[in-house]
Amino acid sequence: MVVCNLPHRNHIKTPKPTPTSREPLSVLALNSKHHFDGFQGNAFKCLSCRQQYSKSAPGVRHFLKGICVPSPNRAVSRVYGTISINGVSTHMSHILCHREGEYYSTVCGYIASKKIIHLRRPCPGPNNRTAHGQLTLDQVKKGKAPSFRGAPY
Repeated sequence: MVVCNLPHRNHIKTPKPTPTSREPLSVLALNSKHHFDGFQGNAFKCLSCRQQYSKSAPGVRHFLKGICVPSPNRAVSRVYGTISINGVSTHMSHILCHREGEYYSTVCGYIASKKIIHLRRPCPGPNNRTAHGQLTLDQVKKGKAPSFRGAPY
């Protein structure tokens, strides 16, 4: 066997790097560009951009160190790129808008406010729009919020 016949070699032990201490989330939140209304609960919710992250989400440190782009309250605003709510991001194929605290796709009508479910999947397009998605887009065209809690169905 070849392994047995190799000469002995000296191994140089390198010292392990000392672990760097991570800043606590409370310090990051205080130094953040986001605006929070206290730190109670299990999530950081920005009052300006309306994004929220759970304290245990993997991207919460990146969120707290990132920029805050304020979102208007009543007007429909176009969202460029993807959004994250509680560490779940939307798929980049959706064209997103924001109105009254809710995000929706202008193509398929999928909606998210507190939890991203359908928006994390690829956009099915306007030809595969569900009745639910059509109701969302109809509400927005009427000048109402994309939420259809009062829809008759």
